Amino acid sequence: MTGHSNPRAALGQIYWPDAELVRTEFDYNEVKLHIRQSSAVPAVLRLAGYVGLEMVGFWDEVLIREARIVDNDEFIDRCRSLAATRSPQGRLPSGNLARNSSKHYLFVLALDDGCELRIVFAEASAG
Repeated sequence: MTGHSNPRAALGQIYWPDAELVRTEFDYNEVKLHIRQSSAVPAVLRLAGYVGLEMVGFWDEVLIREARIVDNDEFIDRCRSLAATRSPQGRLPSGNLARNSSKHYLFVLALDDGCELRIVFAEASAG
């Protein structure tokens, strides 16, 4: 997958107001967020080279209040730091090229009930 050098460009391809989170899936290479836009047109946001994710407080709300990307955050630092401690030699290269990036971002997906999905990633694309 070739992501955007500016991940905000990928976010701009999806119409977020009144959109719904339909499905979330992740494998070794990427996290995929399946979105139903208010026009009922489906979209997928792909976040490659992820090094951490969390979702706290999910109950039953799937309406999206906001999607944003943050350049600097404590969660980014924590994820990268933990990855570096996995080996006595420091941070070893991953089999995922995007994960080896020197720059990671934080994607925040806020749902209407206040729950947030937070993903630290290196590259983004949408379609």
